[in-house]
Amino acid sequence: MTKKEMSQKVGLVALNDMYVLEEEQPRPEVDKPSGFSKEVVDMIDRGTLVIPDTAEYYLNKYPCIGTVLAHGDKTRYKIEVGTKVLFARYGIMREQVNGKNYVFVRECDLHAILD
Repeated sequence: MTKKEMSQKVGLVALNDMYVLEEEQPRPEVDKPSGFSKEVVDMIDRGTLVIPDTAEYYLNKYPCIGTVLAHGDKTRYKIEVGTKVLFARYGIMREQVNGKNYVFVRECDLHAILD
């Protein structure tokens, strides 16, 4: 899919050095300090255990992962549409456009390309 086709599908055109991303939901992992044992993670994944707001801190400590939907014309690296990237949790903008959630990230806030 070309950049123009993707922009039309998303309905957004990124400007300057911005990337438009679709963010993946954080997944709990087995982690001793947080108390997420394998059994707890399995119950969260199945939906039999709901994490209260007070425990959201432990989920939010994990890095943010998203898929590139569009990039501006002044990006240096021109990361291809469809590429999964790791990005900063803070300093980004999350917005809902036409009922869908998008993340708008400056190129300098992208940390890595995931394989």
